[in-house]
Parts: sequence; structure tokens; C-alpha cells
Amino acid sequence: MRGESVLLFLLLAFAIATPSFLAITPDTPAIASLVLLMLGSYAPTIAAIVVLRVQGIPRERMDFKKRLLRWQVQPSWYAIAIFLPSGTWLLAFAHCVLLGHPQGAQPLAFLYLPLIIISSFGEETGWRGFLLPRLFARTGPVSSSLLLGLIWGIFHVPLFWRDPTSLILILIFSLAMSIILTWLFIGSGESVLLTTLTHAVFITWGQVLLPISIYVFAIAIALISLWALFLVMRFGPCLTNLSATE
Repeated sequence: MRGESVLLFLLLAFAIATPSFLAITPDTPAIASLVLLMLGSYAPTIAAIVVLRVQGIPRERMDFKKRLLRWQVQPSWYAIAIFLPSGTWLLAFAHCVLLGHPQGAQPLAFLYLPLIIISSFGEETGWRGFLLPRLFARTGPVSSSLLLGLIWGIFHVPLFWRDPTSLILILIFSLAMSIILTWLFIGSGESVLLTTLTHAVFITWGQVLLPISIYVFAIAIALISLWALFLVMRFGPCLTNLSATE
């Protein structure tokens, strides 16, 4: 039944998101693009709710809701959720400045943070709130993270297929960030709110600094990949953090 629920979830999520993302073109009006982007971002949430309604048992639905509402975790986890992605982008920015890349940051993009949090929650609810625990039942955290990261990356192909360089970077980012988010998810007691915050902070900094150069994005992803490798080496294939709190 778990295998069937995962397959149904993926089919629904991609069926909703793919046409929504493909409909976004350079000529699409801003409001229409935002609506389509939000619809695509919430495709995993919609798919999870449908599958739980059709195939889920009461305990699964209860666990799902707990993951979405869990916010009482150690303050250190919130610090990591904010400063890990922020520090990553700032290091990438400093590297670009030292190399003399033209500056063109857009600080006003920080105003997008609330909207990006809402969008990220749509993805995280499905990926970490629904799919990841089901992958845990079949394989370990690192393997589950890489599989989810691959799915996550493919999910975004319709948004970036016109730009091969960005698409490759997004695929690498999805694999590496998936490991980091799994570590946060496990350590925080399966808090989707925490992974949402990390996801949103990273994307927001991207909106601020990406206008400088695609190079800054490449450096940020290289650093994220190093963070992921460090976590695997430090905590092993289970990504278990013994300081997790209830």
C-alpha cells in the first residue's frame, strides 16, 4: 500500500505542477506567473492530501498533521535554519566580490520572504511532510534524501528547461539540499515548518544575490554540497543528531 500511495502521490504532483510550470514563459503577465507558480508549488501538498484522503489510515493522517504544526524545537535549530543558508550565500557573495564580479544585488527582494515562505511550505508539506517518511520505510535517510532530491530536481525541470546551466545547478542543489533538509527534519523531530524556513531563506537570498551573476549561484551550491558531505561524514548514513528535542 505504501508503494501505491507514493506512486499515486508522484503522479498527482507532477500532473498538477508540470503544466503549471510550463505555462510560465517570459511573456506571461506577472500576476498570472505568480498564480501558476503557487499552483505548481502546492502540487505536492494537494497530492498528499488527496492520497491521505483516499488511501491513508487515521494514524497516518494524524502524523502528517503533527509534522506540519511542529514548531516547538530547540532554538539552535531555528538558528541553523536561518544562518546556514544565509552564511552560504554571503560566503558566495564575498567570493564573487574578491574576484571582481560586477555587483548588482537587489536588497528589496528580501520583501519577498513571506511569499516565498508560503510557496516553500507548499513543497515541503508534500516532500518532507508526506513523501520522506514513506521513503524512510524502504531505505536509510541518506538514500532517501538522494532519491527525494532527484525527484525534487526533476520536478523543477519545466521551470528551467530553457536555461541548461541553471537546470544543472538546480539538480545539484536539490540533491545536496535534500540531505541538509533531511538532517534538519530528523533532528527537529520531523518539523516541516523548520525545513520550510530553511528552504525559504535560501531561495530569498537567491533572489537578492542572483542578479549579480550565475557564478554566485554556482558557488552557493558548491558550499551547500560541502555542507551535505560534512553532515554525512559527521553523522553517518542515518543523519542522526543526538541533540534532537521533543
